[in-house]
Amino acid sequence: MEYIFKFKLTDVYPRTVDSLGTKEVSVSSTVKTEEDKLLFQGDIRVRFNEFGIFPDARDIAKAVEETTIRKQLTFELKRYVKPHRKFLV
Repeated sequence: MEYIFKFKLTDVYPRTVDSLGTKEVSVSSTVKTEEDKLLFQGDIRVRFNEFGIFPDARDIAKAVEETTIRKQLTFELKRYVKPHRKFLV
């Protein structure tokens, strides 16, 4: 089954969360099926630093139950945040 993911940065002023310079932003997320059935709509926190991008696992677990959708959502969030990362410093 195919899923449609839509994202929008809602927190454009990231907060620093640790001494390594890890920053956290909030991403408004929508997950739908091909048939336009809404599976999730809400914010997911995403942390990033020079070593990578890390969507909050607890937020994703609350968002969707199915493991395959969780993995896809994590991947799509990383892919969305990556090009924005250099502008969020």
